[in-house]
Amino acid sequence: MTLEYKFSQEDAVIALGATTSDVIRIYGKTIVGILTPVAMTGTGFSFMVSIDGTTYVPFYNPYGVAIETVHVVDAARHIGVEFEDFMGVNYVKLVSNDTEAAERTITLSLRTL
Repeated sequence: MTLEYKFSQEDAVIALGATTSDVIRIYGKTIVGILTPVAMTGTGFSFMVSIDGTTYVPFYNPYGVAIETVHVVDAARHIGVEFEDFMGVNYVKLVSNDTEAAERTITLSLRTL
């Protein structure tokens, strides 16, 4: 038996001079990958998450370790993400570890739960 998953994409935009993206609603889905643009000022991402879309908190795994990812600067990359980490989260903001020198669009690959 072959399992088929439906994937979709959502763009997270970090504005010029900012570190945090706009809100991405992932209700009923989970993040499975992140596609970074060719140029980034920051060298990694962490996440702010919310269940209600109002209160955002830093994202940690069950062991108390911050969920974050690192990519190579100035190189477009697809970064795989442990999909289980984002189950139960409805809203996400990406947080660059540096102020972005231009507007950046980061594409999230999402899988339907």
